[in-house]
Amino acid sequence: METPYVPLPAEVFDAPPPLDVYADGPTLADLQARVEQLMDTTEWRENREYRLLNAVVADRRALLAPGETSAQQDAHTAAWLLREFDEDHRGGGWMGKHPPFAPEWEAAGGSRPYARQEYAAWLQTGQPGHLG
Repeated sequence: METPYVPLPAEVFDAPPPLDVYADGPTLADLQARVEQLMDTTEWRENREYRLLNAVVADRRALLAPGETSAQQDAHTAAWLLREFDEDHRGGGWMGKHPPFAPEWEAAGGSRPYARQEYAAWLQTGQPGHLG
């Protein structure tokens, strides 16, 4: 039996800030190369690593261009698609502490912080060895 998710109060929700998540990970260029490789070598529509890294690439690009509306929208869309994918694929779904559609995500900024949580969890698994 699955344990029900109990939402946290907003003051203790620990959505990771982008500077903390992206500080020690692979470069944007390495991530983009991995996304392209996954598109060429896998059925990317059903590949979680593709969904995750595509959301991270879009988020990082948006952080570099805060005034660019299209970059912001691309980041939101890619992260939303990751949340939907993880919700639909519970067996291969989220790795982080909070599920994809936990109510706290809306208070924390929505889909992009969710993608950061998942990327931080992915980094902890040693997955970056696939990059470079």
